[in-house]
Amino acid sequence: MKTGQVLIDGQNFQDFSFDTTGKTFARMGYVGRQVTFVATGASTSLSFASTTASGAYGR
Repeated sequence: MKTGQVLIDGQNFQDFSFDTTGKTFARMGYVGRQVTFVATGASTSLSFASTTASGAYGR
């Protein structure tokens, strides 16, 4: 299981997880995600961060 966060202006906005069972380098199992938020200023930073320690290719 891999976990991560969506950050808006550096603040945790949403946590997410992804089950890596049976995934390989050739078949990583990409999935779509949607995040809805309202920007309140002229500039807003959107970033993603892993909260799972991992090696190469997310293993």
